Amino acid sequence: MLVKVNGYFFRLLVTVLAVCMVSCSRGAADEPAMLVEDEFVTLAIDAFTLDAFVYAENELPDVEKMCNLRIIVLSRDYNGSEWTVEHNDYIAYDSPVLRDKKRYKVKRNTLKRVYLIANSVGHGFNDAAGGELDLSDGASYLPVDGGNAPVDDATFVVGDMEGGLPMSALFEIYVNEVDVTGSCHIVRAVNKLTLTLRNKTVDDGASDMMRDIRLVDWSIDNIADVNYIMPHVTKSPEGYRVIDTDRTTELHVSDWVEWLVDEACKREEGDVERYQWLSDYAVPAGAVHGKLTEQADGSGMVGAGDDAYTHGTVYFAESRYNPSALGLQEYTLTLHTEERDAGDSQWIRREYKAVLPQLVSLFRNTHLMINVAIGKLLVVTVEEQPYASVKLDPVFGLDRDENGEIIK
Repeated sequence: MLVKVNGYFFRLLVTVLAVCMVSCSRGAADEPAMLVEDEFVTLAIDAFTLDAFVYAENELPDVEKMCNLRIIVLSRDYNGSEWTVEHNDYIAYDSPVLRDKKRYKVKRNTLKRVYLIANSVGHGFNDAAGGELDLSDGASYLPVDGGNAPVDDATFVVGDMEGGLPMSALFEIYVNEVDVTGSCHIVRAVNKLTLTLRNKTVDDGASDMMRDIRLVDWSIDNIADVNYIMPHVTKSPEGYRVIDTDRTTELHVSDWVEWLVDEACKREEGDVERYQWLSDYAVPAGAVHGKLTEQADGSGMVGAGDDAYTHGTVYFAESRYNPSALGLQEYTLTLHTEERDAGDSQWIRREYKAVLPQLVSLFRNTHLMINVAIGKLLVVTVEEQPYASVKLDPVFGLDRDENGEIIK
């Protein structure tokens, strides 16, 4: 039986096994004080990232895999007793992985709440009051006064992600008289962005269009400065709200994680007709939405003739700025360049702005692939992907005069 927790949960696929599975070797600190075999069954936890079955491990950078994983198993009886920590297990991997499976001896005929947090080392986590939270302490996962546990409202700042992107999962399950296997998607808590600039200026024979372009910096407005480690997705009696491709139709899904997996599998051009956005989620109450700015490196020069410059991957916080009634949002890209006509030595600084098409939600685990082409028109194409390959075709064009200025 599945229990949904605090408006966000991960669907547990339960497999009943006919024979007992052998428990993994455990450290003494993780075992119950008195292990009576007849009182315990095996809980197997199969944890994997959303794209574990889409990409091979060598296709993703290590930072987007599980470099380490903490599994917390809480337990209480069916009468609603206080939660206790049954297992607090930390696994550090020699080589980062996309999937791992662990087995634990747990007390039978009890309700379990299981937290999974990957890549918690090297990031500073704060509790709701702003104090430092120790995610290795089992007490961080116990509800306080019948409400949330400290980890439920814990936040962090998206900075250096070399220790791996923070990921999380949560589910509850009744454990009765037989061994149980739970398959759980663990979701990256942050977003990812890659930007490519192409020089589409050409000598059209009628005007001097050909020029060199040097990217100075780029920015996206209204990005949050802090991030929840656990997802805060709102659930109504109808389910979790998603907005359809037309941006006006409101739909509801029973399990937002399964929905996110389905979206990640949309990899063909025809799938765009069914693309949707999850729009009803929360960011930390104290989050400040400001400008995310990145400086181009020394290779930001793109000569005429379709040369391209790709900026390094940027990871940023889940954001939700000024949502509409349907929860849809709007974000603007700004580019600063220096440009010179072919054969000229004088560089002219220019600014380009465009509302990002198709970008109406910045829920966690989203990958923005922004392609900018500067020519007679400024064309911005955005592919919004849940860490998979989906082809979208939103095009935003601005007519510009011979000086590169927008024609009103």
